[in-house]
Amino acid sequence: MNRTLRAFSICLVALIGLTTLGWYVWRTEQRVTQLENEAHPLVDIMGNYLRFSEKIYWAGDAGNWELADWYSWKLTKAMWPVKEGRVPEYADVKDYNVGMLTAQMLEPAVASLNKAIKAQDTDLFRVRYQELMSTCNACHQATQHGYIQVAPPEQVGSLGQRFPPLKRN
Repeated sequence: MNRTLRAFSICLVALIGLTTLGWYVWRTEQRVTQLENEAHPLVDIMGNYLRFSEKIYWAGDAGNWELADWYSWKLTKAMWPVKEGRVPEYADVKDYNVGMLTAQMLEPAVASLNKAIKAQDTDLFRVRYQELMSTCNACHQATQHGYIQVAPPEQVGSLGQRFPPLKRN
């Protein structure tokens, strides 16, 4: 009897554990789907662009190509909600389409930078990184946000944003 009770207890614990694990996996999948479908504030996405691009810069500068590649992937993934139009505050702007600009300007610049990372070419990496910064600034100009200026970071943690006032003509 003792052996039967022990086997039953083990089966019961296993069943409870598997049920709990199954619920947890199901709930996590539901939450991920929900997050993927939510609208994203552009300011948060741009903050991620800036953070990931700084990390790409320092990883590439140090020759840590695997890390630079990983952050390039994170930067690429951060573009998805913008390209898919899940940026509500810019959905009805008539002068520009943030999703289209992302696809036409940012995506090719990141792809070009990623090729330099894959080639592990430090000189090409620096050129492509500067092109990425120029692309970001050109997009800011095109969307009437020219006061937001980015550049390669000067030191770790500096974020690569510049704060001088714009010179008006």
